[in-house]
Amino acid sequence: MSIELWALFCALLAYWLALFVQVVAIDRLAGTAYALSNRTADAHPAVERIHRAIRNQVEGLVLLAGLVGVATATHVTNAWTQYAAMGFVAVKTVHFICYAAGVTHVRSAMWAASFFIATPAFVYGIVSGLAP
Repeated sequence: MSIELWALFCALLAYWLALFVQVVAIDRLAGTAYALSNRTADAHPAVERIHRAIRNQVEGLVLLAGLVGVATATHVTNAWTQYAAMGFVAVKTVHFICYAAGVTHVRSAMWAASFFIATPAFVYGIVSGLAP
């Protein structure tokens, strides 16, 4: 399995862990009654923040999965795609932790790193790997 696919697998595991953190946070902060409800009422602010962080993780997973899919389908793997994939997973993991904890400046820096550095680096790796 390529480094890029391993990175995607790790990102999916991190997403699963984020969902687990959300379940624990709902039970501890909003109570079991809220956890078992339709969740129409407002939750604890920390629970809402974790929910927003998870939604952001989904957006990142879609982007990473698409890039890994293109790289895999075109049989492109190089230092650019490998480091970009690993970097993307690392910064998105730190992003989730900071988002859930309410550390806004680091959270924003990690989002920017994933969007403006890791993603273009991955795209460059794919394009340069396709060039004759």
